[in-house]
Amino acid sequence: MINSTIPNIATQHYTNSYANKKQATNSNNALNQNTSLSQSNPIQTTISTLVQDKSKAVSQVLGYGVDKEGFFTSDFNEAAGLPKDYKIHAEGAKKFVNFQQSSDYFLSTHTKVDFAKTLGNAYKVFSQLAPQTLNSSFSKEELENLPYAFSMDKNFNVIKTYSKEEYLSKLDDGINKNLSFNTLQSFGLGLGSKFVSIDNDTIFNTSGDVASISKLPYINNDKSVSKGGVLMAFLNNSGILGAGSSFLSGETKILGKFLGLDSSITQIELKEFKDFMSTNRLQSPFLDISLEGNNALDLMGSRFSMSLFISRSENTKNSTLVKEAREFVKEYEDMFNSNMSLDEFKEKYLDFKQRHDKFVARLKASEKELGLDYSLEIIDHKALQTNTKTNKTTFTPIQAESKNETYKAIDTNELLKKLLEESFDEKDFLKMLFGIKDENLNLKSLD
Repeated sequence: MINSTIPNIATQHYTNSYANKKQATNSNNALNQNTSLSQSNPIQTTISTLVQDKSKAVSQVLGYGVDKEGFFTSDFNEAAGLPKDYKIHAEGAKKFVNFQQSSDYFLSTHTKVDFAKTLGNAYKVFSQLAPQTLNSSFSKEELENLPYAFSMDKNFNVIKTYSKEEYLSKLDDGINKNLSFNTLQSFGLGLGSKFVSIDNDTIFNTSGDVASISKLPYINNDKSVSKGGVLMAFLNNSGILGAGSSFLSGETKILGKFLGLDSSITQIELKEFKDFMSTNRLQSPFLDISLEGNNALDLMGSRFSMSLFISRSENTKNSTLVKEAREFVKEYEDMFNSNMSLDEFKEKYLDFKQRHDKFVARLKASEKELGLDYSLEIIDHKALQTNTKTNKTTFTPIQAESKNETYKAIDTNELLKKLLEESFDEKDFLKMLFGIKDENLNLKSLD
């Protein structure tokens, strides 16, 4: 593991080197001597990769200085609590923040991300997984030997690490585990995906639920990856089995509050909010499912469920109903993407639910006149698939909890799209997505 004294050692060498170079600026002999030392002394190579002092900043990104090469200066590392040999490219950081805050990203949990605190949280965990080294980069062998997955508690303490073989052999052991990097390629759960090994390319893999961060500023000619690059890849793994979203710090949206990412909300307040949402569920468009205790679906599943009313409205050929259905989806998304308090959300939600219930009553009356009957709770794959492709509103992550307080986020958007594309069995789909038991399902197959 990374030794906490390393940054002090590196700082001492950096200070001495800087002082020596300043004294030698007017001496060609001294400059040649320093060049020779740089080529023969490995310490010099490490020194050259330390962050520049904040006085060297030529611009600012996210409120921190950026040097002429595009990396944050020392003020950022100080704010994030990072050693000086962790150089972070500012453009990638900006892309990460913009992605996490975007209303187009259905898993977005924050209206404003504090990137320094967020990356600092990631470092707290990463420093427990990474090997101790004075080098500024991780070699191919060091990357391959990093833990493939890990479990952690809510205070970012690593509980257990797993090799790739251990991880794959324990997928169904009931313990929540986070992949260290985005090494799940294509799609999992038996739909043709695969878990690839960790190397200098795979750690920067992107998918629909991670930001697209360039690896070019971080990869050296010998294919080693700088410490800052590996840390950024570790943070950017917020997808189906990653822990990235757990590191986020800043102003939370309603989804972030619901998932316990807002430290200002107590567990009592959060439980009251979940109970409120469970008591005041929105009407379901197709399903008749017993969801007692399934608070995850109360708040998040309804975002997708509401979109299905668009399909039902379109089937009536009533333009007014279609317009209303779309407006309700937009209004609900706006509420979700706000950072209003839980009390304010509950007030707006009750008003929304009252109006939405009246809309559903009008819709059902129109359907009855046309002879459209959804009482059999049939799931229409084509309607679902059309909505998935034309609407950004889909399922959001289900936060898992266990007695040892380990957790992970599940990317149900990608799950939904793939399952629909593969015409997955309706019952197995719902069981997999929500953990619903057979006796609680009331579905009719469309085979």
